This record gives sequence, structure tokens and C-alpha cells, in this order.
Amino acid sequence: MGRAVEAAAPLRGHQIVAKWSRIESQPEGDLSLADVWIDFSNAELLPETVEKACRAGKPLVIGTTGWDDALDMVRGQVGQAGIGAIYSPNFSLGVYFYSKLVGLTARWTKQFPEFDLGILEWHHRHKVDAPSGTAKALVRLIEAERGHAPECAVVRAGDCPGQYSVWMDGPSDTVELTHRARNRDSYASGAVLAAELVVGRRGLIAFGDLLEEQWRNIL
Repeated sequence: MGRAVEAAAPLRGHQIVAKWSRIESQPEGDLSLADVWIDFSNAELLPETVEKACRAGKPLVIGTTGWDDALDMVRGQVGQAGIGAIYSPNFSLGVYFYSKLVGLTARWTKQFPEFDLGILEWHHRHKVDAPSGTAKALVRLIEAERGHAPECAVVRAGDCPGQYSVWMDGPSDTVELTHRARNRDSYASGAVLAAELVVGRRGLIAFGDLLEEQWRNIL
């Protein structure tokens, strides 16, 4: 994702002034010159990244997944440091719009128990977490609307950058809602948008909540 963000930033008029890979001991460039830090590392490294951002007073965009258990800790760190941090398992605007449709579907079908909802999530063979953070978020969304969690099947094969399908299956017909990523560009551009929106904010903010705040008049 780092390369994708590096390519997306100039398209929105921004400059990458520093990069730090998990395989490098020192950053390339000066992190102090950055207005915002964007993290797509892994759950093990995230606490260190958050600590460094808090010490430096830098707003943070967190695209790393698999750190749900540390949410309260990160919230406390960010709040104490007085910085802003936006997090999401998926910064794609298409996935955000998709989740709104899934939420509506779950709410409607609650009135019709003969319809079951299920999820199939497919990512490339190298993706570590299974199910993904986005799939877990869809499960929680459906559970909140219907009162019980749907079945979620996971595929890790090939080079698929990301696909989510939610089935509404009844006695006589099936409705399928699918989001299919063609590449990582949408994830990267959404993360850069989050970097623009986090400036001047404080506290830990979910990307979806921030978008709803921005677009409340049309949602």
C-alpha cells in the first residue's frame, strides 16, 4: 500500500517528504517535515508508530488492520497527545458506499426472517489476516441490524486485490451485493483524502464517521 499511497498523493496535489518501510531501520527523508503520517504497516508495529506520532505531534492516518484489541489504548494515547488520528480497515469510498447498502439490506431483511444473509470475502494469497478488517466490519454491521452475525467465508488465493459479496438468500430467490476492487488505487486515494481531513482535528475518528459528518446533508 505504501507505493500506492506514494502514487496517489501527487494526484491530489501533495508531496511525499519521507518514507519508512518496516524492513528499513531508518526513514528515507525527514519525518518532521510531514504534515500527516499515513500508516499501512502491521498490527505489531502500530503501537510504536502511534507512540512516535504522538511524541512528534503529527496527525495520523491508520490503514493497518488487526489491532481491534488495542483500540482503547490508541484512543487514550491520541487523546492525551492532542493529535488527530483517522482509522479504517478500508479507505475505499466505494467500500464505504457499499457498506451503507449492506446496512440498509440488513435492516430491511430483519422483517423477513426467511431470508438469510451471508458474506464471502476474497483476497490475494499473501494477505495475512483472515477474515479481513473490512469483512469483520461488515459482519458487525449486519449483526447490529439483525441481532445475529452472518456466516462469513474467506478465500485467500491468486492476486485478487479485494472482493466482498453479501448474499440475501430466500426460499425462492437470491440477491447479491458485490464490491470488486480492480486495483489498490481506491484504497490509496481514500487514505490521502483522510490525510487532508485529519488536519486540525483531535482524537481518534473512524473514517466512516468522518465521511458522514462531511456529507450529512446528502446521506
